[in-house]
Amino acid sequence: MKKQSHPRNQVLWIVVIVSLVLFATILIQHDNLRPLDLSANFFFQEWGFPYYNFFNFISFLGSIYWIPLMFVLFVGLLWKKKKHREAIILAVAVVSNYIIVNVIKLVTNWSRPTEVPLSLSGTFPSAHAATPFVLYILAYIFLVKKHRVLPFIGIVLLAIVIGVSRMVVNAHWLTDVLAGVLLAIAWISGTLLFSKK
Repeated sequence: MKKQSHPRNQVLWIVVIVSLVLFATILIQHDNLRPLDLSANFFFQEWGFPYYNFFNFISFLGSIYWIPLMFVLFVGLLWKKKKHREAIILAVAVVSNYIIVNVIKLVTNWSRPTEVPLSLSGTFPSAHAATPFVLYILAYIFLVKKHRVLPFIGIVLLAIVIGVSRMVVNAHWLTDVLAGVLLAIAWISGTLLFSKK
């Protein structure tokens, strides 16, 4: 008799597939979505202008200066707790996500809303929206024994606000952020699928 797949795994597979299909749709429809990008970015800059310094700080929490520190901290904590397997899985998930995001950026090479110092020229997808999402969510899942709804929602909201901050500071388009989040969701779900023995 054929072994039935666990319902959790079925849900994770659905999430991976739906996320990647939506990501591909944004990628293919990129030119048609430019009016949406322009309108959304105008809105976020106007709305966020009084809070620019706050969003600039939030953007820092997803930067190449902060994420490596958090990466080392979380992997180190997992290793110290003798969760060697989880530490390796987290490391592979975060590094592979960062690499694939930047490969896609180099291939598409679409322009940013404004010039951003010390960054790759490509804008799609947003690494700020993708990699911190993968790092923070998986670190929470692997480090915390009893998962609670409120802390989890808080981490998800932080990851989303990091993405929004990139539009407030005019460094990314809405479609870049959405694509980054979708890629992160696919990556997290895929990691959870393959991390189970």
